[in-house]
Amino acid sequence: MNKAGNIIFKFRGLIPIPFFLLIYFFSHPTKGSITLGIFILFFGELLRFWAAGYIRKYRTLEVDSPELVTYGPYGYVRNPLYIGNFFIGLGISVMANIFLGYLLFFIIYFFGYSIIIPLEEEFLKKKWKDDYINYMNHVKRVIPTFRPYKQKKGFDFFSALKSEKSTFLIELTVLVLFLLRLKS
Repeated sequence: MNKAGNIIFKFRGLIPIPFFLLIYFFSHPTKGSITLGIFILFFGELLRFWAAGYIRKYRTLEVDSPELVTYGPYGYVRNPLYIGNFFIGLGISVMANIFLGYLLFFIIYFFGYSIIIPLEEEFLKKKWKDDYINYMNHVKRVIPTFRPYKQKKGFDFFSALKSEKSTFLIELTVLVLFLLRLKS
């Protein structure tokens, strides 16, 4: 694993903050943009919440995998948390209602995950060997399949709630900030 990739992975939750602040400063939210943005953001959070109910530990500073999760949303797509993040970021960009929001979001999202995803895949191939390679051959990175790979464990609502509480707080803060910026 490369050093730059590990640094980006470690700070992946903090990297978007200065860009959000820049977007927020120049934003022009409307009732319509906030309403549509909330729906898109909510869809992304539902996807993250679903994924969080199956994966027990994902808020780490280093790439790790105590278990190879291939069920729940991971049975349809290998990176459901990151797809959820895509919709959350898109929802925030819609709320901001400026081209700069979309531009910065797409640059940060695709740059960050084009480094993080291969880094994680390299780690998973080394740790889980043939099990992960077989999984990779059946489930795509970001394009969902219609037939699940495996269904093994059930969804853990309380684990998902505990894991996503900081994301909920951030999303609520973003929403309140945009509502405060809304011009009547």
